[in-house]
Amino acid sequence: MSREIHTTTGISNYKTALRQKWFSWKDVSSFFEQVCNLALEQGGFFCAFILEWEAGEGKWKKLVGAPQGSAETLGDFLKHLPEPTKKNISPEPKNLILSQSSGKIISLSKSAQKGTYSAMLVPILNLEIESKIFLFLVSDDESEFNEVENELLADVSYHLSYAYSHLIEQNRRLSAQKAMATSEKKFLAIFETVVDAIILITEGAEIIMFNPAAEKMFGFSSDEVTGKNVKVLMPDPFYSEHDSYIERYIHTSEKRIIGIGREVLAIKQDGTIFPIELAVSEVHLDGHRYFVGVIRDITRRKNAEDSLVAKNEELELLNKSLEARIDHEMSLRRERERTLEAQSRMAAMGEMIGNIAHQWRQPLNAISILIQEMEFAYTEQESDEKYVQDTTARILDLLQSMSQTIDDFRNFYKPNKEKETFSLRNTVEKSLSLVAASMKNQNIKIETHFSGNDTAYGYPNELAQVLLNILSNAKDALLQHKPEIPSILVRIFSEEDRKIVVVKDNGGGFDSSVGDKIFLPYFSTKEQGAGVGLGLYMSKAIVEKNMGGKLTASSDGVGAEFRIELP
Repeated sequence: MSREIHTTTGISNYKTALRQKWFSWKDVSSFFEQVCNLALEQGGFFCAFILEWEAGEGKWKKLVGAPQGSAETLGDFLKHLPEPTKKNISPEPKNLILSQSSGKIISLSKSAQKGTYSAMLVPILNLEIESKIFLFLVSDDESEFNEVENELLADVSYHLSYAYSHLIEQNRRLSAQKAMATSEKKFLAIFETVVDAIILITEGAEIIMFNPAAEKMFGFSSDEVTGKNVKVLMPDPFYSEHDSYIERYIHTSEKRIIGIGREVLAIKQDGTIFPIELAVSEVHLDGHRYFVGVIRDITRRKNAEDSLVAKNEELELLNKSLEARIDHEMSLRRERERTLEAQSRMAAMGEMIGNIAHQWRQPLNAISILIQEMEFAYTEQESDEKYVQDTTARILDLLQSMSQTIDDFRNFYKPNKEKETFSLRNTVEKSLSLVAASMKNQNIKIETHFSGNDTAYGYPNELAQVLLNILSNAKDALLQHKPEIPSILVRIFSEEDRKIVVVKDNGGGFDSSVGDKIFLPYFSTKEQGAGVGLGLYMSKAIVEKNMGGKLTASSDGVGAEFRIELP
């Protein structure tokens, strides 16, 4: 059989076979394989390949080839095929003569050791875009393809391009359908399982979708409400006005709920009215407008808010009541403090009177003796004018001393109005002078030790009251404990930036169990009736509240020590 009859008939048969299979191909891969196989079976070609031009890498790539296992059959052909450009990519096949004898082409197969081959590069064009997919046909005849064969292969190119475009479109449509089906499944999964109620209605407010969460929330089944107006889920006044809401939005696009969301009331199948949070969105599908409502039952939240409001009101009433109680308690406390202060003053007055009595005892004795002497001198007629004048002058001096004692005590117990800088030593010495007679009368030895800078800032008279109270307590402890040599030591010294006054006695001290109670009002370690227990309480208030210092007490078993720290 001559090559012309063989090749032309084969290509014609190839073209017919391709047309018969137009709608049998299901995917691109099987399409490419059968195109190559039919080229061998019907077209009489030596081999056939589907090639793709990779523009990024600038080279040809084999996709499918026939016969199978002919990966090496292309040999060096791919290196010498022309690059597909806009000029040479067209429906017209490219007639190529591949010469082995030129040294550029290696053998197509071991069994085909001929010198020259004829080949065709047939474009498979996508009808929408320029394709770079080609059918590469190789004949083992060295003659070029004639005009009839070229026309037949041009028809083959058209049919292949049409089938290829159909497959691409079919695959695209199947992918879209698959994506749509997947999307629908996802939507249904969300719609069916979401915890919020979702309702889809038409422009006419008819319910077309009602998810399980909505069924549970409202007590209706989907079948019971589908096709009904959504206002069946609303109590008045929303029920009566709902249609006008939608109609107004459709005509004016004025958003009151749609696209905004708000809290409204809804009604269940059993008539229960409950609060909901409603968010409505507008969607367009297939040229129609729909509205999607997402609903959340906020009964618990509203109950919690109402409970919180009630609690806040209760708390406000409690606060007002508490404020009134605090004001009342503060008033009582101020009254108690005034009472304590008055009692303290009375106790201090008693101490003052006692100290004055001790201070007056010696001058009174002296005055009594002088008066008796004057009477005796008068009886014995031993008095004269000079004697009477001298005796009277001595009595007046003693009375002046007694009057000065009264002034000293009065000034000492007179509170300072403003803080001032004063000498701790002078204040301590004045305090000791007021109790010196009393201490001497009880055979109590007083020692002092002053060192460092003794300048302080505060209320000297009030500090003197504190010292008098501590000294008085020390005297009472010494009289109660009766040590062999009763003594009181008063020290003044500086410690860092603070001034310290320490009063220590050997009167036995106090038990450690009462250490924290010693400054409490009405607490006393003295014998019953010997004290009211206010002196140390008031002393601590004076030192710490009025003067910004610190008053502490300690006991070592020998006696008590009171420590005053002043800034």
